[in-house]
Amino acid sequence: MNSNTIIANIRSKGPATSIWRMALHKISLASLCGALLLTAGCSLPASPLNSPIKVRSVKSDPLVSPVSALPANPSAGTTTVTGIVISGVTKQPMVGVIVYLAEVFRKPGDPPDAEGAFVLDVSHSPAAATDATGRFAIINIPAKEYVMVVGDPYSKSEIVAREDGKPKLFVTKPDNLMNVGNVTVKW
Repeated sequence: MNSNTIIANIRSKGPATSIWRMALHKISLASLCGALLLTAGCSLPASPLNSPIKVRSVKSDPLVSPVSALPANPSAGTTTVTGIVISGVTKQPMVGVIVYLAEVFRKPGDPPDAEGAFVLDVSHSPAAATDATGRFAIINIPAKEYVMVVGDPYSKSEIVAREDGKPKLFVTKPDNLMNVGNVTVKW
């Protein structure tokens, strides 16, 4: 079954068609096809797929964390966010988990503490995978306000929250290395 067949099958499915058409505008073809193959019980091809998720991380040796491999300062006008993801169940660092930064948007002219919305686009939001020590480094990203999402948004993920349960805001500044410390997820 190729991607054209999958898309044709989606488009011919009656009332859900409009939902899938909207999804096609939001999700890249490669991630949609990969998700459909997995949910249909099909196996993926032996060769690796080119993922639409742009993971910004430092290639690392399992013994070297991306944090120690970073330059002293991010590129001019950008920021770098680092930290360690810890499992709330095992209390151990989590390996190979993707950490996303979802940009926060507010109405023009609203003060910084006004309500807003965050947007996670797995194809374009800044992201990095954790290394063998649970460390991640999202390097040289625009200095903005973000909400952190840990895990796969299509299956198991968690929004990093404050004690009151609301999403925790990470306000990054240009020319800054921001270490968020340990980020503990419930799973």
